[in-house]
Amino acid sequence: MTLSSAMGKTRFEAMLHRRVAVGCSRRDFLKHAAALAVAPVIVPSSALGADGRVAPSNRITMGFIGIGGQGGGHLLGGAWTYIPGGYTAREDVQVLAVCDVWQDRRERARDRVNAHYAQKADKTYRS
Repeated sequence: MTLSSAMGKTRFEAMLHRRVAVGCSRRDFLKHAAALAVAPVIVPSSALGADGRVAPSNRITMGFIGIGGQGGGHLLGGAWTYIPGGYTAREDVQVLAVCDVWQDRRERARDRVNAHYAQKADKTYRS
């Protein structure tokens, strides 16, 4: 007869209530496991890069300074540029800002980028 069974507890019951060396009880373990099981429901799959999409953490964010001629070609694509559709057409790039000294050119580029992403820019940067 062991000491724990003499005290009214079986060895199995004593083991269930004992904390593991790392300081995690069975109850804590089950709580954390349940929280982890729910995580995939809360986090959208696109944030993790599912369905062939690029995860936001792997996306390059870019701003363009000077968008006439060559800069405009890199931004939106052009006949002579090596990037068809420009950087806005790439899934792994998101254009966040455009800047040019000419207001008309700057606003046209901003409007085209916003139309591409179907969102409004918060600011137009100028000096």
